[in-house]
Amino acid sequence: MPNQTLWTTRRTPGFERGRNLHKVGLHAQDTAELHFADAEVPVDNLLGQEGEGFRYLTANLAQERLSIASAGIAAARTAVDAAKAKWWATELQKRVTDRCLQLFGGYGYVAEYPIARLYADARITTIYGGTTEIMKTIIAKDLGLR
Repeated sequence: MPNQTLWTTRRTPGFERGRNLHKVGLHAQDTAELHFADAEVPVDNLLGQEGEGFRYLTANLAQERLSIASAGIAAARTAVDAAKAKWWATELQKRVTDRCLQLFGGYGYVAEYPIARLYADARITTIYGGTTEIMKTIIAKDLGLR
């Protein structure tokens, strides 16, 4: 029974759930601090064999990565099919902030870190002052392509 398990888990000695972290996105998925200090899992709550948790966690990692890659390609195709092209400078800004955010790991996705704001703010630069699509139209007309 899920509610009973949650109730039991939150009352496990040595386990404490910290604050919810405010993330840039994925708001439907809560991310919270978890603190463990000599926590013991009651036998009734043990899933699988003792000591095998890491192996269980990594057993399907390649499949998970492939799923994430497929979703990334689909999202990229959707963005390109809808937008056709992006302006070079703002795309560079988005790529650089994305890579820098990646260096921070999960902390980069938490709003209290400056890189999260830079990452979120980078997105608007392809919109204000004339969208990338408008810039491309202007350039195409200037080159006599349209």
